[in-house]
Amino acid sequence: MNRPDLNALLGMAPAYAVGTLDGADLVSFEVALPDTPGLQEEVDRYRALLGAFAESHPRRSLPPGLKGRLMRRIRLPGLDGHPVAGVDLEALEWHRPSHAPEVEIHLLREEGGTQTVLLRAEPGAAYPDHRHPGGESFFVLEGSFRDHRGEYHAGDFHRFPPGSEHRSLRITGEATCVTLIVTGPGGTPLLEDR
Repeated sequence: MNRPDLNALLGMAPAYAVGTLDGADLVSFEVALPDTPGLQEEVDRYRALLGAFAESHPRRSLPPGLKGRLMRRIRLPGLDGHPVAGVDLEALEWHRPSHAPEVEIHLLREEGGTQTVLLRAEPGAAYPDHRHPGGESFFVLEGSFRDHRGEYHAGDFHRFPPGSEHRSLRITGEATCVTLIVTGPGGTPLLEDR
């Protein structure tokens, strides 16, 4: 693998900061990140700029029907890969992890170390501090939750890079929170297990 030069790495920093860098570029960037002076600071500057930009814009409501369209496209195991006409959350098989008994999880898909799950929890429920060795993407379908970075509401989509962490995660508001989550290889080990 050829290591990109400094200018190429600096050019990739914005895409890395927003979580859109992938494939060989992502691997090259993450290999170079710890050993390239100023590169982490550049990523941090872009993330701060993006955070300020996001905070300066009003929160928008979910477009009508978006949740329904997304739920219709979820492919459940055992259905020969055909889209489900609708998903009845009550009919799904949920389990409560021993480390987070206030939370329910339904595994939608697991492939190559990547897991796609639905997470459901009532207001006030908490999830232990954890990290994402392979990164995480999530889309809040209903309700809201908060972590050490801020609050996420129905309609919010976020992607966090490999190695990211969630701390102080708690369900907020008055509605049940349902979130579609994709975690990369490595799962979600608890921070206390480091």
